[in-house]
Parts: sequence; structure tokens; C-alpha cells
Amino acid sequence: SKIAQGLIVTVSSMVGARVLSSMLNFYLNRLVFKKQGGSVLTTMIKYYLLVAFNILVGSVSVYLISKGLLTIPAIADICSGINAASPASALEPVVKVPIDVVLYVSNYFIQKHIVFKKDGTDDAK
Repeated sequence: SKIAQGLIVTVSSMVGARVLSSMLNFYLNRLVFKKQGGSVLTTMIKYYLLVAFNILVGSVSVYLISKGLLTIPAIADICSGINAASPASALEPVVKVPIDVVLYVSNYFIQKHIVFKKDGTDDAK
């Protein structure tokens, strides 16, 4: 179906981008969050589960919103300014930015408090 085909294209492009950047990001984030000790493998598994979650949420959200199957008022206001005669795929870049901002902010906290949590620290601080 057209929906499945469109979703496959969207997911494929996001997977490619995420795989390439995630390897460098894992190493850099380990330095930024000063993760020391603990298993690198366990940390990497948590990190790649987060990457997979981002791919799923980002891809599905962009696809559903750009096709008008899911409406978020703030994004709908932005999209309403785009020519209605434009193909729905023209909305994807417009829709992707606010979704990526939300994912970026939430990822910071998830990485700090879960993925790269320093061993023996209390998150209640």
C-alpha cells in the first residue's frame, strides 16, 4: 500500500542517518556525561535502545502528522501556511523540526539519568 511504502522510505532515511551518527555520538556522550566504570556493553545496549526508540517515534510521528493522520495544534498551525496543493511529503521537513527538538530535549535527560548514569549516584538530586 502507499502508506506502507511511504513509511518504509521515511524510516529508511532516518535509520541511515541515525546509524552513522550514533556510533560517534555514543563515544562523545560517554565523555560528555563522564560515564566511568560499569559495563560498556550494558551502556551501549541502553543507548541503542534509545536510538531505536527515536527512530520509531520520529519516523511514525513525522509520517502521521505530514499525512494528516495525526494532528498536533502547534504543528498544524505551521503546516497551514504551506500551499495546500503541495504534496504531503513537502510537509515532512516542517514537521520533523519540532519533533526532533522534543526528542533532543528528552534524550538529554534520558541519557544523563538512565543511559550514562554514573554508577553509585542518586537520581533524586
